[in-house]
Amino acid sequence: MDSESERLLGLPRTDKGQQNWFLREFTHPTDPTTLLHRLFILFFICTLSFGSYFCFDTPAALEDPMLKTLSIDKTRYELLYSLYSWPNVILSVIGGYLLD
Repeated sequence: MDSESERLLGLPRTDKGQQNWFLREFTHPTDPTTLLHRLFILFFICTLSFGSYFCFDTPAALEDPMLKTLSIDKTRYELLYSLYSWPNVILSVIGGYLLD
């Protein structure tokens, strides 16, 4: 591995020139080059998509209680669910335009 890759990965070198992933010199708790910090961020990135799908599908699981509690028919509930979903479509188009 070349020195540029080592620098980008944040791998410290030992006296023998081998990579040492676990025995690192303590620099700062928020140092983004440490393995623990990277695994911490990776965990939260992976759970982000789970949370997004969970929140998006919650109204589907609550359909029967909401129909009874709000005394609405299925058509109005589907309209509510559609109004909840359409901003995601529109905002993704706007976000894509802004990124380009």
